[in-house]
Amino acid sequence: MLDRIEASDEPRVVVFDSDVEDFFLAHFGMSGASTEVARAKGPTGLRTSVDITTRLADSSVISVAKIRCRARGIGSEFALACDLRFASQEKAILGQPEVGAGVIPGGGAIERLSSLVGRGRALELIIGADDYYATAAERYGYVNRAVPDAELDQYVDALARRIAPFGRQPIAAAKTLANRTTLPEVRHLIESQGKVRRDAHLAGHRGSRPRAVQPGPAAARQPRNPVRSPPGPVAGRSSTTVTRHRNGSATLSCEVIS
Repeated sequence: MLDRIEASDEPRVVVFDSDVEDFFLAHFGMSGASTEVARAKGPTGLRTSVDITTRLADSSVISVAKIRCRARGIGSEFALACDLRFASQEKAILGQPEVGAGVIPGGGAIERLSSLVGRGRALELIIGADDYYATAAERYGYVNRAVPDAELDQYVDALARRIAPFGRQPIAAAKTLANRTTLPEVRHLIESQGKVRRDAHLAGHRGSRPRAVQPGPAAARQPRNPVRSPPGPVAGRSSTTVTRHRNGSATLSCEVIS
């Protein structure tokens, strides 16, 4: 999907959602079965998770994560690499469970959450290894907005279609300038990923096994909060084109809007 996005000058907005009811994007298997995929290198020469999230954040299009189910581990890290995140009030659950399983997040969660929510809350989210419903995630800054599930599709579609007719150059320029002070340095992402590999290697030598992580107190709280109406179209702008792609058997699919 990223290859197709990067190959065209037409897209302005890309909306990622899931074709699987329970997961936005599942985490890598902790049993070691996903090791080969995790170690593979992408076009940037970086390992899979860092390659994908770096390319997505650096892309000149606006990427939107529409989350109405579980986004934990690498699923959360993919969403964090998107420019905008909107989550279902009733169904979305976000979290980074890695520390509870004996490792650390290695796909950018530590770096991106620290920038988005601040150091204290980032440490709560990472070290607490808990699940967070969308309303709490919105208050923390983990997602842009928690939206009632029945209104989520309409809200995201309206925003994407509002942005789509705008010029590609000012969109890309605004994103590039914002990236200067908000994106993690690639060397820090590589350092975190290396720490994950070393810890996993040591755990294997000690005979350690990943531990199941039970939901903590944050998962029990799901307060409601109001949401504004979605933004309207811009008068005089041309219509948009929506193309939907599905990446093989992966859970993620996307709408490319140009």
